[in-house]
Amino acid sequence: MAIRKKSVILVGLVAALVGMTAGCDLATLSYFMSPEQPLPAKLKHLATKKKDGPKVVILTYARQGPDGLTVDFIHADRQISELLGRNLHEFVEGTEEKVLLLPQRRVEEFKNANPDWKQMGTAAVGRKLGADYVIYLEVNSLSMYEKGSGNNLFRGRADLMARSST
Repeated sequence: MAIRKKSVILVGLVAALVGMTAGCDLATLSYFMSPEQPLPAKLKHLATKKKDGPKVVILTYARQGPDGLTVDFIHADRQISELLGRNLHEFVEGTEEKVLLLPQRRVEEFKNANPDWKQMGTAAVGRKLGADYVIYLEVNSLSMYEKGSGNNLFRGRADLMARSST
């Protein structure tokens, strides 16, 4: 009776192992079953624990035209910068660190008042706005559809470039 019980358990374990590895080999299964190794992020630390943190500007630029943004995404750069600012603010609120974000409306007013702001460079724009750091996002293209599908297949794509400067 005990031998039969052991063999039933062994068959069950083998069946479970075969079921878990369906479509995978044992090496792949061991990779997915092993714990993930945490790696520290390579980030520039903006926040401080002082009462007044550094002033940060989020500056965005979106290319217009056939290869850039279409009419569907005419203010996407503004929305992206507002969302990034909101997420950065929420992230910093959870810590004891401080970051002062320049309101996006003020950044847009500066861009409207200075049509040549792109040629100024991010560091010069940051100085004019009184910022310690500038987060620059360049939106090269956005699309909701797969290329060549005649706008029938949804498959969102984004081509963005990000950098920071002091």
